[in-house]
Amino acid sequence: ATVRDTMPGKACRKAQGACHIDHFLPGVAKCFGTGAGMEEGADALIDSYWHLWSADLGPLGISKAAARECLLQRGMVNVWTALTPGGVRQHPLAVIDKRSIDLEGDQAFQSFNTLPICFPGLTSTLTALRKGAVPSTRWLFKPEMRFGDMLLFSTTETPHAAVRLCNMPDAHRQSAEMRF
Repeated sequence: ATVRDTMPGKACRKAQGACHIDHFLPGVAKCFGTGAGMEEGADALIDSYWHLWSADLGPLGISKAAARECLLQRGMVNVWTALTPGGVRQHPLAVIDKRSIDLEGDQAFQSFNTLPICFPGLTSTLTALRKGAVPSTRWLFKPEMRFGDMLLFSTTETPHAAVRLCNMPDAHRQSAEMRF
C-alpha cells in the first residue's frame, strides 16, 4: 500500500504527477531483457516480487505458476481511495481512457518507456507516458471525490497520474492505494 499527502512538510509520499502504468507486462519484459510479451512480463514481474509475495500466497496454496496464470488471465488491480477530509479538490487521480491510446504491439513502445526502479531488496519497473503520446489521450477523473470514495482499475494496463486542475485553487490531497 502507498499513502500520499501533498501537504508541504508531510513525511508521506507526494502525489505521482507523471503519467505511468505500474506493471505494464510487455514493458516489464523488455526492461528485464526477457522479451516483450505478456508471458515474459508476467514471469519477470513474479520473479522480481515472489520473495515478498510467497509468505502471503504460499499458505493459501497459491504457487508461483498459479500466480502467473492469474496475472495473465486477470491482471492486477489498483484500488485508490480518497482520504482528504471534505473531498479532493486538487491533484485528483486521473486515468487515461484506454480507447484513446494504443497499448498493443510495437505501438505501445512508441507511447511508453519502461524503466527499472531499484528499492532495497527489490528491482521493479515503472512505465511512463512519452511526451509525444499526450495530445491523443483522453483523461478521466471523478471531481471532488469524498473521503472513502474509490477508483478500481487495472494496474497492468491503465495509465494514470495525479493531475493539476486548471482554474482551481491549490489544496492538499490525501490518498491511499493498494495493488492486488
